[in-house]
Amino acid sequence: VICAQKKAVEDFKKDGIQNVHWMPHAVLPDAYPAQNSIKKYDVCFVGHINSDNRIDALDRLFREFPNFWYGQRKFTEAAEKFGESKIVFNISINNDLNMRTLEGMATGSFMLTSYNDEVASVFEDGKHLVLYRNLDDMIEKAKYYVAHDDEREKIAKAGQEEVLAKHTFAHRVEQVLKTVGLWETIKEPVAV
Repeated sequence: VICAQKKAVEDFKKDGIQNVHWMPHAVLPDAYPAQNSIKKYDVCFVGHINSDNRIDALDRLFREFPNFWYGQRKFTEAAEKFGESKIVFNISINNDLNMRTLEGMATGSFMLTSYNDEVASVFEDGKHLVLYRNLDDMIEKAKYYVAHDDEREKIAKAGQEEVLAKHTFAHRVEQVLKTVGLWETIKEPVAV
């Protein structure tokens, strides 16, 4: 069994299933192409308001950053909004490494996301993205990085490089094949 959330791995093991592996989400870079857009917005959030923690966080951000974009978009349209924003805001509902984290980073956009152990085990805080621990910390970090273009863009570039080097669907296909013992039987690399 392969799960995209570490908690699910723990749950399966508690239920007696032992051959369970964690494999984080991944991106198809063509679906979220890199953006070199003019920054129109201070902060953007692409997603749904479907949890109390998102409602509270977005309420604070809306009040502090009037130049805020919010809406639902998929693939290249989401990538455009990410590229037009100084900060791509994300908040995990289930304390996991969610798709939005990878999608935003793949475009070369600066990611500010909620701290959790899954994200912290894959990406380095302050190098690939920035993690916040509470709403006051979120606002403080957002204000800092809106005002510090060079630092923000350096982190965004490092995050993009890390995602593209380790977290595409091609990487996950290789990981699956290695996990199930079929990688060595493949004569040519898998192209996804």
